[in-house]
Amino acid sequence: MAACGGRVGDPPGIPGYVIYVRDREGSVIAAIDDRGKTLSTTTDDGFGLRLSATGTPLPREFLDQDRDDETGYYHFRHRNYDPAAAQWISADPKLMQNPDCSDRIQGCNPYAFAGDRPTEWTDPDGREVTTFLDAWGRQTLVVTAGFYGPNAQLGQELFNEAMFRFNGELRVIAYTAVYKSAADVPPGITKINADMDHVQQDSDYRGSATNQKTSTTSLGADALDRTGNNHWASIIQHETLHLAGLPDRYTTDAAHHQCNDPPAQKGSVMALIYDVPNPRLTEKDMADIANPPIAPNQGMNVSPASFGPGTNLEAIDTYSQ
Repeated sequence: MAACGGRVGDPPGIPGYVIYVRDREGSVIAAIDDRGKTLSTTTDDGFGLRLSATGTPLPREFLDQDRDDETGYYHFRHRNYDPAAAQWISADPKLMQNPDCSDRIQGCNPYAFAGDRPTEWTDPDGREVTTFLDAWGRQTLVVTAGFYGPNAQLGQELFNEAMFRFNGELRVIAYTAVYKSAADVPPGITKINADMDHVQQDSDYRGSATNQKTSTTSLGADALDRTGNNHWASIIQHETLHLAGLPDRYTTDAAHHQCNDPPAQKGSVMALIYDVPNPRLTEKDMADIANPPIAPNQGMNVSPASFGPGTNLEAIDTYSQ
């Protein structure tokens, strides 16, 4: 949380100097006076619907925007937003000007807020969906995954460790759990089959792959065997970024020129063959995280509650490490 102070013009019931406390998205969640006394608190869901509040109502809440108490709408710079409906009141002006929505991360719904993924994306003024940035200017990636298969526990362990190995380039929030089978993984959560003996259908290589259409990922021996393998974490990162909408890219290996992107810098996480033990995210990778070329997997933005009661859920947040 970040605290931002300043004289706020003596709003009703909150005279004098007030410190607004904000969450990572920039929404105001509390007001504190200059003596440290809590004046107001509020809790919203991901779409800005007020769930609870104490004290004097805050003049600004969701994404630090002005709220109309009569209608409940938030006044963004270019559009009004209804948190109860989780939609804009008016249509997306850019979509009205250009109906082609094939490359828009918010899809074709002109009223959808932040592509219906408000914990990962935001729309600060009603005109453009963008990725959240943390206090250090890092983009935030939200990942949910349910592991099953003969090596499910190992898969979860290595997956969580691989998220920490983004070397501070991304802020990653990950929720992971282990299930007995694919059928036990709740709807909406990415299914990850962890099997060191897994063989891809199109090759005899015990590799890892992501199927964007079926929302599934397979982690094979290349990702789960870290003995003598310098690339296992990068392989897991590679498949995770597929879920976020990033495609494969060229390498200098002629066998992989079937991909559509220009040649990748050596050491790119999204290259098909790694040239260094710890590939980094390139500028192209970061641009694709902000505006994915492929529709991201639905499991990239699911509430922890979706994992079901009694689930042995593990949560990591690289921001707090």
